[in-house]
Amino acid sequence: MERLDRTVALVTGASSGIGAATAVALAQQGAAVALVARRRNRLEAVARRVLELGACLGNRLLARWS
Repeated sequence: MERLDRTVALVTGASSGIGAATAVALAQQGAAVALVARRRNRLEAVARRVLELGACLGNRLLARWS
């Protein structure tokens, strides 16, 4: 697989399963990753893992819908 440097990826459902695995795989290949999910605590754990891999998450925007 070629490197994804200078690529931005938006991953929905990033807090678990395929979404989390996709976020980590993209980060390992050098992509900047934007993560979206409903479960904040799990999402934050995935975000920490992505940051450990050196990926950029950009600014955090947290919103809550009622």
